[in-house]
Amino acid sequence: MPNFAHTKRIRILPENEIDDLFTIPEFNDDERQFWFDLNTEEQVLLESKNSIASSIDLIIQLGYFKAKHQFFNFTLEDVKEDTAYILNRFYSGEEPKCKNCK
Repeated sequence: MPNFAHTKRIRILPENEIDDLFTIPEFNDDERQFWFDLNTEEQVLLESKNSIASSIDLIIQLGYFKAKHQFFNFTLEDVKEDTAYILNRFYSGEEPKCKNCK
């Protein structure tokens, strides 16, 4: 979340609405099931990824984009619960081969 305290910009939205718009989504289990569901085209795109870590990143970015219509910068460490959900759903609990993915 950017710090707007020292800017001279007009603030139209309150802090909580800014957070709702611009922070990484925090899904519950039902929301994860909905937002991380892949259609046929997305599954084909996923097959082009050469590692579990890049596939997880793609699924998370797709889910977040579907939910908030924007992309986010994060590491898999930042989104542990979403990473664990995707590992269990799509990869039967396999471990991704990257640093800080667990």
